[in-house]
Amino acid sequence: MFEGLILGKADTSWWEVNPALLRIGVLIGLMLWPACRLCAQSWLNPELVNIRRLQEDARRELAVLPQDCAAQTPVHAGFHSGFAPAADAARWVQVDLGMEYPVDGVVVVPATLGNEMPYGFPQRFRIEVGRDLLMSEPETLFESSEAGARPSVYPRYADGRKVLARYVRFTALSLVPEPRQKARFIFCLGELMVFSGGRNVALGAGVLAPTSAESHPAWAVQHLVDGCHAMGIPSVPASNVPNGWHSGIFKSPEQISWVQLEFAQPESIREIRLVPAHPADYPDRAGFGFPIRFKVETSLDEDFSSPNPVYDSSERDFTNPEDTPVGFAFREREVRVVRVTASKLWERNRDYVFALSEIQVFSGEGNCASKAKVSYSDQTVTSRWGPEFLVDGKGGRGVLVDEYQWLVGLAKKRVIQNQMELLLDLKQTAETVAQKRLLVGGVVLGVLGVAGALGAVMHSRRARRKEIASMRDQISRDLHDEIGSSLCSIRLISEMAGNNQQGASTDKESMAEIRALAAESTEALRDIVWLVRAGDFPSCVTLLEQMRRAAASLLVEMEWKFSVVGTFSDERAPLDLHRDVLLFFREALHNVARHSRATLVEIALDRTESGFRLSVRDNGQGFDTKSPVTGRGFQNMRERATRISGELSIQSLVGEGTCIGLEVPLK
Repeated sequence: MFEGLILGKADTSWWEVNPALLRIGVLIGLMLWPACRLCAQSWLNPELVNIRRLQEDARRELAVLPQDCAAQTPVHAGFHSGFAPAADAARWVQVDLGMEYPVDGVVVVPATLGNEMPYGFPQRFRIEVGRDLLMSEPETLFESSEAGARPSVYPRYADGRKVLARYVRFTALSLVPEPRQKARFIFCLGELMVFSGGRNVALGAGVLAPTSAESHPAWAVQHLVDGCHAMGIPSVPASNVPNGWHSGIFKSPEQISWVQLEFAQPESIREIRLVPAHPADYPDRAGFGFPIRFKVETSLDEDFSSPNPVYDSSERDFTNPEDTPVGFAFREREVRVVRVTASKLWERNRDYVFALSEIQVFSGEGNCASKAKVSYSDQTVTSRWGPEFLVDGKGGRGVLVDEYQWLVGLAKKRVIQNQMELLLDLKQTAETVAQKRLLVGGVVLGVLGVAGALGAVMHSRRARRKEIASMRDQISRDLHDEIGSSLCSIRLISEMAGNNQQGASTDKESMAEIRALAAESTEALRDIVWLVRAGDFPSCVTLLEQMRRAAASLLVEMEWKFSVVGTFSDERAPLDLHRDVLLFFREALHNVARHSRATLVEIALDRTESGFRLSVRDNGQGFDTKSPVTGRGFQNMRERATRISGELSIQSLVGEGTCIGLEVPLK
């Protein structure tokens, strides 16, 4: 019976004992799983650490490069090669700079047609520079293969390394199929720019191509160096950007309207750039107010009495540049005045105007237009239109920046974006390898875990069997000590009563003794059954109840008091502690009942910070603590106090009674 009760407690799972702990563990595991997974993958495949570091470096580089810009679709698409029957046919185009320059860099912008995808850009190409027309001793600046790379309209950049050169050749090493005729192969370029001293010295330069496909206004040889390309206006986005300068409003397009920049001192300049307007209140009309016919002139005379022409389209219409700057390069000259004169105006809403976002005038030190005074033949002034906005360094809905650095930044951005895509592919491959290793490792760890769990279960069962065996031994000892001795005494008294020759009075004494022993045995058996059924951590309140019942059964012939100081309602303690305290208490009461001859017993239980203190005080005959004591009562009490880490105290004086104390810690 006792073994079944004990085994019933042993089968209780830890989940039933502490479900909150499992929930907290699962929550913490879910929170830490992503970090643990990354750490495990990095440990299983160290290459992932390097890939993630390279990705972070690439993100930091991208953060300082120009922002993404929407690719333009200019009317002048660029250069279109002649058709070839095979992809490996030789096709090239060459730019004559007119004189030798130390080349800072070469920038090539792909062509576009109606979308933001490159049109006809070769997958393999080479950029060379030379000092003679036939390129007899070329120097290669750049050779690239873009097979497998994501198509992009961002520029391609070749470092010029300050090489002295007059001619720049772009050679397509692998042509692309023409979209409409798959059997024909071509290559196309939007713009080719050669920078020296920060300026595009290829602007308006001569172009030589063995074959070309001319289709105006989109495709022409000269469109390769006209400054019109898909990247648009070099600017950084900003808010509250003014529109620029606006002429008067006319009823007829054939009107003369001019605007000019006047410098206080002569400036040595080599390029003039007109930036078209694109006001926010006309979002669908890029190239707002750009004149259809105009001319650009300079003069060293303050009164503009001797103008020198830079560009003149007075006899033919100029294609609207929309959102691309219009530049004019020339040999360096001294000027005091720069004038743009419109002779055929742009149609707005059944009326005609001339407008520009910005005029830039480049000298050796950069744009010097901000130093000039703006004058005009006529104007329209509003909060966003005014002469001061023509030279404020803003245009293209942003702040104008250095074109060379801007294009180089966009070219570098394309390279980094391609690297990031490659790193992403490498990361996915490395993660796959790590996951396979993690799976194998997980299986191995799972097997080891299952084996360990089985071992732990077996160990737990062995430990529990030992605990059950120990409990059996304790129960056997208790039965032997408490009940066996009583039954033996009952037997002896019964036999003596059966052989009694002295009369009925002796029989009555024997029966009384038998009743007392039977009552003690019953109480002892009840205590043992309670200990078996109480569980692993019974409440201390039940221990108090058992102690009160034990006092009532053992002190029937004397007055007794039981006092409790403090509360034990929430306290629990191991079963072994309950057993030893209860049996200690019974042993103390048994000694009082058998040997003290007391008339009053005071039992006190005080709650302390670390546990409780038990005292049993009687007013009996007492004894000399220094004299040897017969029997095992006190020895049993000492052993039980030692097992529960308690402190036993015995105080007694002959004729004045005895006090037995036990201080028990509760963990």
